[in-house]
Amino acid sequence: MSNLRKTIMLTLTEACNLNCVYCYEHNKTSKEMSKDIAFKIIEEALQKGDTAVEINFHGGEPFLKFDLMRETAEYFWGKYNPENRYVFFASTNGTLLTEEIKKWLSDHKKHFWCGLSFDGTEAMQNKNRSNSADNIDLNFFVKTWPKQGIKMTVSRITLPDIAEGTIFLHKKGFQVNNNLAYGLDWNDDACIKIISEQLEKLMDFYLDNPDITPASILSLNVEWFTRDDKEKPHRFCGAGRYMRCFDTAGKEYPCHFFMDINWSGKKSESFDADMEILKGEDCLLDPFCKNCEIKLVCPTCYGYNFVATGDPAKRDRNLCILTKIQAAACAIFALRRIKRDGKLTINGKDIPIGNALQGINSVLNNEFFSNDERLKNFKLMN
Repeated sequence: MSNLRKTIMLTLTEACNLNCVYCYEHNKTSKEMSKDIAFKIIEEALQKGDTAVEINFHGGEPFLKFDLMRETAEYFWGKYNPENRYVFFASTNGTLLTEEIKKWLSDHKKHFWCGLSFDGTEAMQNKNRSNSADNIDLNFFVKTWPKQGIKMTVSRITLPDIAEGTIFLHKKGFQVNNNLAYGLDWNDDACIKIISEQLEKLMDFYLDNPDITPASILSLNVEWFTRDDKEKPHRFCGAGRYMRCFDTAGKEYPCHFFMDINWSGKKSESFDADMEILKGEDCLLDPFCKNCEIKLVCPTCYGYNFVATGDPAKRDRNLCILTKIQAAACAIFALRRIKRDGKLTINGKDIPIGNALQGINSVLNNEFFSNDERLKNFKLMN
């Protein structure tokens, strides 16, 4: 039996009570998953004998179907001992949690976890996510699941406030997973200038507060910048391998991005072949990225690639420039920590100093930063 946790994602509903500015689910409906389908999928997953399974309730907003989540969890807790074997998880916008629901979640917090999406300060949340900040109890989430990070998505309207929003969430007690929204055009000088300034502010905050784990946007592993080209790129998710997603009708996909709720065009004739590729050992690498200096560590989402381009390997070019700036910021941040502490830890792992310095130099001395006209005023490089 495998000790690697596998994820079974169930789309309980395609409906949502919010209308976020960057939402990728363009075809929301009132479709819901039946109890029979949910039970059948989970039963099959648990009977396979894997020692670690995450059953992930997804939407839309899954708490629109809280009664089904509760009934499902209680049924399987009664039938199978969950200890060290499986856990239920719900991704949520946090707006529908009544006192009754919060009590149930608190009573079962060991085997039922929630991942909250909240986009920074209350003002940022309101701009991005339908003026919903007042309906969310942040303290409940951080108290109930203190080790569960919070998801902070950055839109163009909240880009100037990345540092403030991230720091706000840290001070609330959260680890922060922040990222730029997919599907937006980030290719202009204003975005380059703003993200440079914001990452500088975040670095200063972490250097002044070394006990706080840096957010994901400043946590690319600089050791990987110089990995041999013959090595496989780091795979950022388990789509098609360790993750399976089911729509409301019980149809299986590699992850939720591949479902029809996200797809606005006609799927290509190679759709089934693309899905099979995702199951393989090789990571998908866009030929366009062949000579890119950060190709082995560039975060990518195979599902979003498919939605945006029709090919799970072909990346969204709109994110290239800011991702390279992110890589440079991570290199500078790592160098500053090495100078301060004489060591470097990223995501809980101690990085060999020689490897780290080699990676840092490969980014900071790359001709990309001296040849691209858009980066002449890039503050971090001056």
